[in-house]
Amino acid sequence: MRYLWSLLLSILLLCAGCPTDSPQDDDDSAVGDDDTEDADRDGDGYQTPDDCDDSNPTIYPGAPENPYDGVDQDCDGADLTDTDGDGYDAEVVGGDDCDDADVDVHPGATEQCNGSDDDCDGEVPSDEDDTDGDGQEVCAGDCDDDNADIYDGADELCDGIDNDCDGAPADDEVDDDGDGYMACDECDDTNVDTYPGATELCDGEDNDCLSGLPADEADDDGDGFMICEGDCDD
Repeated sequence: MRYLWSLLLSILLLCAGCPTDSPQDDDDSAVGDDDTEDADRDGDGYQTPDDCDDSNPTIYPGAPENPYDGVDQDCDGADLTDTDGDGYDAEVVGGDDCDDADVDVHPGATEQCNGSDDDCDGEVPSDEDDTDGDGQEVCAGDCDDDNADIYDGADELCDGIDNDCDGAPADDEVDDDGDGYMACDECDDTNVDTYPGATELCDGEDNDCLSGLPADEADDDGDGFMICEGDCDD
């Protein structure tokens, strides 16, 4: 009996000097053990305290952040809530940035001529509309957004309107002779009797602006008289 007690005591004394492992240890040696403070338990290459969650290999200093998930993946002390870096948190996390993918969109931003709500006030400015569908907004130079034929750079039409938004109609969009037709629409804007559809007169003019000078208004012999005036042999 004394022998057994002596043997047991000898074993206990030997084990007192043996290294021990924690329940979390994944090897069989306590030397450099992974349950010590400077261990890298998740194998991500970073140790506590630099690794703010040493149980998750996707969390470490400089790790890619997953925005708006409430997790600080890169260990900078906070989740990523401002992805565009404009200084405003996204609406999805309770912020007031209405487009957290665009650095030019945030509360108080200058409105751009782009059809978007840049300042996050809930409204797109009226001058950023394209009511007439001509492809140009008022802020981009459309001087009449109710007429699709009028915008900056449009072709001038013979309509007495400033189609190209340069401040005035074309020079030939006037009716100097007062016959109801503009110069761009008739062949002689200095003669009130000359316009499209006018009655031909015996005056040596193409009054109707359509068919050219009538044959009986010629003076082929140069005697100063036209056939329509009674020249019986021109």
